[in-house]
Amino acid sequence: MVKPAKVGQWIKVDGTIIPVLPSKGTRFELKELQDMVGGYVERIKLPKSMVLIANEDGHPMGLPSNPTASQMTGLDLVGDVVLLPRGMGW
Repeated sequence: MVKPAKVGQWIKVDGTIIPVLPSKGTRFELKELQDMVGGYVERIKLPKSMVLIANEDGHPMGLPSNPTASQMTGLDLVGDVVLLPRGMGW
């Protein structure tokens, strides 16, 4: 039986959710994640073996609120974020 590929979710501030896969292999490179969140990354461990990648400087930079990601996680999130199964990040 073939296992389904692990897929991340790029959650944009406008509510768009885009399925994402690493460009090489099974793990995202740091640069890929930085490009998606627009800067330095902060890794936030979530329940159910998930991790959230957010812009580390999002609040000081005044990035817009991300209501979709905030509602999904219960956190006050700003900017575009990436939700990944643990083990897919750099």
